Amino acid sequence: GPLGVRGVALGTLIATSLEASISLPFTARLLGVRVAQVIREIVLPGAVPLIPMMALLLVIRHTLAPTTIPTIALSGGAGALVYVAGYLAIPGPTGERVVALRLLGACRAHMRRALSR
Repeated sequence: GPLGVRGVALGTLIATSLEASISLPFTARLLGVRVAQVIREIVLPGAVPLIPMMALLLVIRHTLAPTTIPTIALSGGAGALVYVAGYLAIPGPTGERVVALRLLGACRAHMRRALSR
């Protein structure tokens, strides 16, 4: 199409947003959970960390303009770390925190081993 890869990304974003705007309220009603609780406990903890992540990725894009696979991968990794830090900074369920912290610890250990070689 005329938009190329951006069109695919935009189409996916629109379709997913529409689907979530229908399925989340329906499922909440079906389960007897208030929509406000769904937004507070599910939507916001996942969406709020996107703000600093996107800010960092935009700064990287406009200042460093990564063009090679390693620099793009490093940029994505930096964005992922900022997202995880933002996610862990927001109060949330203990079980999720334990899993996220274990994954973060495993990533740190892997990076240390890779860098020490």
